[in-house]
Amino acid sequence: MLVEVFKTNVETEEAAGLIISEQRCHLPHSKINFDLEDCDKVLRIERCTIHPIRIIELLNTKGHIVLCLIKIFGTLIRLTIFATKWFLKVLLLI
Repeated sequence: MLVEVFKTNVETEEAAGLIISEQRCHLPHSKINFDLEDCDKVLRIERCTIHPIRIIELLNTKGHIVLCLIKIFGTLIRLTIFATKWFLKVLLLI
């Protein structure tokens, strides 16, 4: 199983619940949860295969800001992906 961790700007339990419901439709057989008490408002998705860009695009279309948090060699790197209809812009913040 793969685990993808996202920093979000989701503030409420209601918004988190809607996102979890939508993601479960797109990602059946996955474990999805939010930690809204974390300063990063973390969304975790556990599944055999994960396509973070699709998840980010879906949340962006709903007006949410999403950062994919990636752990490489013990260092946390934030990969910011802004998706629009016409282009995909990737910024790597170190």
